[in-house]
Amino acid sequence: MGAVRDKLLDAAEELFGHAGFRAAGIDAIIARAGVAKMTLYKHFPSKDALIVAVLERLDARRRAEVMDGLDRLEPSPVSRLLALFDILAASAAQGRYRSGLFIAALVEFPAADHPGRVRAGAHARWLEELCHAMAQQAGVTDPVVLASQWVSLLQGTSLQAATTGQSAAFDTSKRLARIILDQ
Repeated sequence: MGAVRDKLLDAAEELFGHAGFRAAGIDAIIARAGVAKMTLYKHFPSKDALIVAVLERLDARRRAEVMDGLDRLEPSPVSRLLALFDILAASAAQGRYRSGLFIAALVEFPAADHPGRVRAGAHARWLEELCHAMAQQAGVTDPVVLASQWVSLLQGTSLQAATTGQSAAFDTSKRLARIILDQ
């Protein structure tokens, strides 16, 4: 049962990443997964439920990847803040980077109560809370402002990396982040 669900999520994530949530149709997803339509609906009662499941799985992967990367570092809060750029760059360089899906969900689903938008918003809030906590630990004068700036840089860089396919955008943003920290 789990293997079929994973095949569906893999197919949906790939197609959503290439075509967008609205353009990737159920028929294309089931064809890519090699399952029957009834099988898809047995696991996901609607396309929105499938979208949320893809975003939840991506969110769980991203959180684990970020926290594992941070746990491997020395405990310096400033190093940890800067390491976020390295962690995401490594993910992008290995082709595992799908943060564009969170941005796409925010763009494609403008209604505040759309399940995909709600799920993508939860990921953005987690990232901002993580940055805020690290900024507080680093003794930054205004951790709320720094967290907002950090998330803006990370999300903008994510969009640039997704658009260009170049993980080098994270290096540029990391240099900008150092300037922000030095102020």
